Amino acid sequence: MSLHVDAHSIPRYQTWGMMALVLLLLITIFGFFVSREYVADDQRAAQLYQDILKSQKVRLKTELASAQDYIRFMSQQADAVLMKNTKDQVDQAYSVATSIYQRLHGSRSAEDIQQLIREALRGVRFFNGRGYIFIDDMDGNCVLLPTAPQLEGHSLWNNQDDKGLYIMRSLVNAVKNPDGAGYSRYRWYPPGNKLEMKDKITYVRYFEPFDWVIGAGDYIFQTENDLKSAALKRISMQRFGRRGYTKYKAQSSDITAAWTKIPLYHYKTFAEFKENLPFATKIVGVEMGESSIAIGDFVHPDMAVYLLGNEQRGLSKKITDQCHTLIKLPGEFSLNVAVAGSIVMYDRINKDIK
Repeated sequence: MSLHVDAHSIPRYQTWGMMALVLLLLITIFGFFVSREYVADDQRAAQLYQDILKSQKVRLKTELASAQDYIRFMSQQADAVLMKNTKDQVDQAYSVATSIYQRLHGSRSAEDIQQLIREALRGVRFFNGRGYIFIDDMDGNCVLLPTAPQLEGHSLWNNQDDKGLYIMRSLVNAVKNPDGAGYSRYRWYPPGNKLEMKDKITYVRYFEPFDWVIGAGDYIFQTENDLKSAALKRISMQRFGRRGYTKYKAQSSDITAAWTKIPLYHYKTFAEFKENLPFATKIVGVEMGESSIAIGDFVHPDMAVYLLGNEQRGLSKKITDQCHTLIKLPGEFSLNVAVAGSIVMYDRINKDIK
């Protein structure tokens, strides 16, 4: 198509050119404003995201601080909670003893009534299985001690804690008041730990018919652990917002009172330990040495008990000589006892030994 230019067409071409130029200018201006708004929208969206993120962080910190404060508060209540709970348990035991005495006094001998009271209270347990009722007389003789019945009938008058406090004397002194009841604080070895004493709170009541002291107590750290566990359970059930929740990770220092969930036995000698092993149980020592079998090549017995020694000294020769088999873990260095035990158990399960 040829372009015909003359005096009549030039104005028309000029008009079209001006219109095209104006249209291009409008498109450019429109694009500029659209792009600017788009960038502004992105900036507003980014700022909104940052504001929301900041708000969520503040809320998370607030929730975490609240959870920590609650756990700390519950832990600080250990003394008060323990004092109340031990009093409740002793009051119930006192009521049982009073009821038996009142019902049988005059028809049975004092010795029979005492025996009935002891056996009625011997099996009482509380505080997740830790707590029990004990009875002593005012002369310091043990009348009922469910955790160590061999001490019943013996004097505990001179028992001292690691601070020099005479424990039995403090219990007797605690009931020498118009109320005939009171608390005693002392230290003793908690179950499973014969190396270090821990603080304990005990509540006692005077039982006049037989000149007895009836009591119960618990270790403060165990009550603290109970309260922490209850607090963590409560916190884990709480929600904030539609999807918010609190999660905690148990640390290696977490004390979960495993002895209340797993059987725990104490033996004075290795010979006593061997005598109490289940029938046909093999003793497997985990110890580095030339005669030890690599765990990868080891076939686990159907019935086995695994012995692990101290990380620094290991098992003594006296012990290894009495093991049926010795096994060793990979590597040239001694492992933490917990880690070594976990590896042995994993290997056993992985080889489908049941």
